[in-house]
Formats: sequence, structure tokens, C-alpha cells
Amino acid sequence: MDPSDAPPLHIVCAACRMENVLECPPPNFIPRCANCRRNLPVDAPGVTREITAAEFEQEVMNCPRPVVIDFFSSREGGLRTIFEMVALEMVGRAKFVRISSKDNPDLAGRYMSGHCPQMVVFKGGRLVGRRTGEQSESSLRAFARAHCVL
Repeated sequence: MDPSDAPPLHIVCAACRMENVLECPPPNFIPRCANCRRNLPVDAPGVTREITAAEFEQEVMNCPRPVVIDFFSSREGGLRTIFEMVALEMVGRAKFVRISSKDNPDLAGRYMSGHCPQMVVFKGGRLVGRRTGEQSESSLRAFARAHCVL
């Protein structure tokens, strides 16, 4: 499937409550509200948010787009900013979520191999990519792009 065939992304502006529809945004795109021009919320669907084991099936396995997951521990947190920057560039093409390995040990045991931080990519409900350890912005971007072609 071509990236332009991805379903549109609907994000509600936290400031003015207008629903914004994004259709295949370009790389390096920072989503802004069409009405008030403020940045759209980073925790909007398709950007980043933390999920739990209870949400995993719906948010990852049943997602029509590729899903990039940051398995993290409470000791590490430096990847979050880089993860969010790459997620903003790929809005509409992939979903980016974070999962605490400490709070969700069953998921971590099932899908992680090694230590945190660890990036995994699911596509069509299947694990298709994995990378362990600290990542530079360019490395994470290349990893996500390589695995998130629709």
C-alpha cells in the first residue's frame, strides 16, 4: 500500500477543540491546528503515548498502520524526545507508542530480547523489526522508515 493510501488522521486541538484531519503529511511535519495555528497535542493518536498491556491488543495488534514501540525502563528516558521527534515526522504513516517494561512485565517478556531501551515494530499484528540500545535520531529515523512502509 502506498503511504498516501493510509487512513486520514483525526486530531482534536486541545486549545480550540477543532477536529483536524491530516492526510499523508510530509516528512518533518509539525501538526498545527487549522483554526488557531497552535501545535496539536503530542499525545494525539498517531503521534506518541504510553500504553499498557490492557490496551496492547487494540492499539498494536489491531492497528491498520505499522506500530513502533519504545519499551523503556524508569532508569532510561533519554530516547523519549528523539522518539517523539521521529513520530511527528511520520504522523499518519505509523503509530508510535511507549510501553514501560517495569509496569508491563508480561509484554516485555514476550516481545523484548535484551535490555531497555528497545524499539520494536509491528505490522499487521506481526513483529517485523527490533533494535536494542540507545539510538541517535538519524538511526531511529532510518529504522522506523525501513519498517514502516505501508
